[in-house]
Amino acid sequence: MSLGTAWMKGSVLINELFPIFETCSNVGAIIYWGLIRFALVLVGAWVLYNFMPNYSDWWTLFFVAVGLVVVYPAQLAWRKHVETVRHASRNGLCATCRHFAAEETLCTKLDEHVRREYTPCGGEGWEPGEAVLYTPEL
Repeated sequence: MSLGTAWMKGSVLINELFPIFETCSNVGAIIYWGLIRFALVLVGAWVLYNFMPNYSDWWTLFFVAVGLVVVYPAQLAWRKHVETVRHASRNGLCATCRHFAAEETLCTKLDEHVRREYTPCGGEGWEPGEAVLYTPEL
């Protein structure tokens, strides 16, 4: 099994454990659900604090839980969002419009997010501009 297929199987498992990834369509949702998961980890750690005899074990468990429950799912959602942004900037009509903000995948005229298969104005609000393809720095 190659590293790529192992990563894909791992991400499928994470998507089954955390189905909220399907709704993380923008950065605000990724941050919001990351904060919700962090709050749940804090509550869980606070409850477990009384049952842990060794204080250093509690801190270790806390940081591992933050890494696995908060950071890793947010990172996967961010990768999915970046891939969506790359595909949205390939929308031929919107990519050449002056109202298209490539980094946000946003039509600034209608304040709606652009997807590869969805043009917010349907072509009626298109005005010529420079074609910009968003290539995020990873």
